[in-house]
Amino acid sequence: MLKKLYVEKERGEWFGEIALLQETNRTATVTTIQECILLFLSKEKFDKFLEIAPRIKESEAFNSMLKKRTGNHLRALPLFASLKTKQVGSLERFDEKKLDMLGELFRWISAKPGDIIYKEGSENKAFYIIIKGSVRMEVSAPEDKKGRVVLCKMGIHDWFGELALLDDAATRCTATIVVEEDALFLSLSGANFNQFERLCPEVASVVRSRIGMRTAQRLRNIPFFAAVKENRPWSKLDLLGDLFEFEMYEAKKNRL
Repeated sequence: MLKKLYVEKERGEWFGEIALLQETNRTATVTTIQECILLFLSKEKFDKFLEIAPRIKESEAFNSMLKKRTGNHLRALPLFASLKTKQVGSLERFDEKKLDMLGELFRWISAKPGDIIYKEGSENKAFYIIIKGSVRMEVSAPEDKKGRVVLCKMGIHDWFGELALLDDAATRCTATIVVEEDALFLSLSGANFNQFERLCPEVASVVRSRIGMRTAQRLRNIPFFAAVKENRPWSKLDLLGDLFEFEMYEAKKNRL
């Protein structure tokens, strides 16, 4: 079940700037709760507005609001539950300072069905959290077969891209990510991911714990491991995934 976050806006406040500044889909739904009169700018006129008054975009108030907007989205994600400092009934309080700092690190990205976020074997320099839509993770089929093998499908609140950032040996993507439904992501560049780890080590540890599961997904499609019998509720392949590491080699490079 999706957690919805409600924020009320009052006279003099603004909204809609994220989609225009980062050229992405809308990141939230805005509904009037009483009769309103709004001033609005189209994308073309918004760009012209910033040309005429560039200092507004650079102002502390404007940038502070941008960070807070993104930070408010993060509080609705299970991944950031550890930033909750207090809950009384339905009232939740979070570490607002950390949320604002995180809001400065993340960037919004939208994609359409069929778009490839990154390809197997390419360099990946970003971490993604799915806010809307779904993707599939696929790899090349074994040499004796043709086509692609779908390792898994991921939806809202799932994340991907951490392996190439956290595993020093896996400098390239170990799978291809293909968008299945109109999608919206929060993305962290590799440089910002390092800051994210320092700022929220408890959240980063949750992300790191997923690496073994990613590796196990690959093991399930390798014939050598076909004889491994699963022992529910514990998965032997998931346990094996924590043991293996990826290593990348160029052509004609010897391992031994």
